[in-house]
Amino acid sequence: MLKFFRLYDPYRLFAIAIMLILLRLSWLLGFNPITLPDLHHLLVGEKLGDGFFIYSELKTNTAPLSALIYYLLDFFFGRSILAYYILSIALILLQAILLNGIFASNRVFRENSNYPALAYILFANVFFGFATLSPIVIALLFLLLALQKLFKILQSKSGEDSYFSLGFYLGLAVLTDLASFVFILVAIWALIVYSESSAKKVIMMIFGSMFPLIMCALIFFWFDSLALAGAYFTTDVFNIDLKENLNNFLLYSYLLPPAIIITYATLRFIGQRGMNLNQQRFRKTMITWIFMSLLMMIFLLDPLEDGHWFLLIPAVTYFFAGYLNTARKKWLANLIIFLLIIQGIIINYFGVFNQKGLPSTFGWEQLQIQPKNYDVNPNKTILYLGKGLSEYAENKSGSVFMSHRITEKLLSQSNNYEAIEEIQRAFELERPDVIIDPSNLMGPIFDRIPSLKLEYQKKETGIWERKNP
Repeated sequence: MLKFFRLYDPYRLFAIAIMLILLRLSWLLGFNPITLPDLHHLLVGEKLGDGFFIYSELKTNTAPLSALIYYLLDFFFGRSILAYYILSIALILLQAILLNGIFASNRVFRENSNYPALAYILFANVFFGFATLSPIVIALLFLLLALQKLFKILQSKSGEDSYFSLGFYLGLAVLTDLASFVFILVAIWALIVYSESSAKKVIMMIFGSMFPLIMCALIFFWFDSLALAGAYFTTDVFNIDLKENLNNFLLYSYLLPPAIIITYATLRFIGQRGMNLNQQRFRKTMITWIFMSLLMMIFLLDPLEDGHWFLLIPAVTYFFAGYLNTARKKWLANLIIFLLIIQGIIINYFGVFNQKGLPSTFGWEQLQIQPKNYDVNPNKTILYLGKGLSEYAENKSGSVFMSHRITEKLLSQSNNYEAIEEIQRAFELERPDVIIDPSNLMGPIFDRIPSLKLEYQKKETGIWERKNP
């Protein structure tokens, strides 16, 4: 396999495409259950398709451009998870080919090959959260376009307009997934430390990154929802329980094999000599990419949620492809590729293995839809105020509340007049037939909004049903 992909032949990318499709076939054929992130994206697209405006009406922390993608998918395909899987495969394949071309055109390695595309496909299948069409999967397309501009700048082959373009792509990535903002810092560091860019050009790059954000802010300002957009879009930042995250890492034993492989490949490639000045700059930039990504995931975001490990893939691909290019022990490199393929099969075919009674999810059960705890007529719309979204698997959402963290924060402020006013507006937009409230968040709210309480009656503990739906 190592010999087959060593030749830089565009036609051999078809083999990589076939490999990706085979690894993802279980998703396309419906062998795996829908995951909670998938369900969340479907619900967001569905609500936007119903005409609710994001943030001011729809209470979610989904990034604006990602929400637009989910809306378009709902508009054209309805509640079809298959469309999400197909688009995810297409995006990952496009990104693999694009990154392969970026490395080749910039002579990142001493010889060109299809190893980067192969590595990208392999690492895009070794983590459970990558199968979904998460915002970070979409954002990676803009980040790779930005990487192309950055590599050209590091070689002093670009004019001033490239600095603005670099920033513009980074700004689009941020509007797709907030986690992408860390790469603005990566770009600034690379321009200042690894290139001869003047302060004026760095400022131009920063302005380029701010331009799409400013345009988006003006849209929300026009619709009088800028404050809510800023608050909801950044909800998950600085809200991470580090102790819980560290405990979670111990549960996810399947992270260990790729982590060992990545570490080994990186150390082997870093030790290689004979790089020219530009190649050394590229290597330092990718080291910065990994360092910044890890810091952000540990201290700002939950790395085990919604595929944020994907942030590491371009840099990991660089080091692994570099290792394959220079590997002296060909048998060991082939063995590592084989192990990554096996890992991808285990992760992507977990639904098949579970049916056979084999353990395969390694702690990712928390992202799978769980059996319903409440017996609600599937024809009734619901508002679920507990953690998770499993209750929405069989019932349509009847509320604009899409984020548990945002909802819990709002409903816990029964003494805050502005919060009560926002809650009341939310229920005026849409009232669910049934409210499932395991933590009794609605009790104080009903006391503050008597007109709303008159419309619901308590059927049992944790269940409020609308009197005249």
